[in-house]
Amino acid sequence: GKSFVAGSLVLEGKLVQGCHIKVVRNEEIVYEGVLDSLKRLKEDVLEVKENLECGIFIKEFDSWSEEDDIQAFTLVQKQRNR
Repeated sequence: GKSFVAGSLVLEGKLVQGCHIKVVRNEEIVYEGVLDSLKRLKEDVLEVKENLECGIFIKEFDSWSEEDDIQAFTLVQKQRNR
């Protein structure tokens, strides 16, 4: 099968390979999971900074739509205070 890479522009912050993402379409979450790989100028990269274009690939999701909003975040384990 063909894999789809979503051409994207990082509007703020940065994207990091392996981070958690939500794909939001018309204010509804259509996918939530992990960003499998990032490409920049056809090269695999580990991160892409603000205002740069990149390609986003997710193994489990390929039904991209042009206006999709991709929100990336990292899960941080909080230590409980005793």
